[in-house]
Amino acid sequence: MFDKLDAVVKRFETITERLADPTLYDRPDELRQINQERTSLEPVVQKYQEYKKRKADIAGNKELLLTEKDEDMREMAKEELAELEAGMPALEHELKLLLIPKD
Repeated sequence: MFDKLDAVVKRFETITERLADPTLYDRPDELRQINQERTSLEPVVQKYQEYKKRKADIAGNKELLLTEKDEDMREMAKEELAELEAGMPALEHELKLLLIPKD
C-alpha cells in the first residue's frame, strides 16, 4: 500500500511541476487534463501526509516517554500517544478507500 501511496505522491509532484510550465497554458486541453488528474490525486496526497505526520508524532511521543524525566510531561505524552494510536486504524482505512480506483 505504501509503495502505491509513494507513487501517487511522486505523480502529484510531477504534475504540480508541469503546471509551472508557462507553455502549458497554450495547450488548454492538456492543461485541463493535468488539472483534473491533480485534483483527483490531491485528497490521497493530503491524507497520506496526515498519516505520515501522525506516525512521526507517535514516534516523537514514544521517544519522549523514554527520555523525559518530568512525570507530568510523561503523562501528557502517554495521553497524546493513546489518542494518536487510536486514530491510526481509521486513517489507514481512509487511505485504503482513497486508493480504490474510481469507476
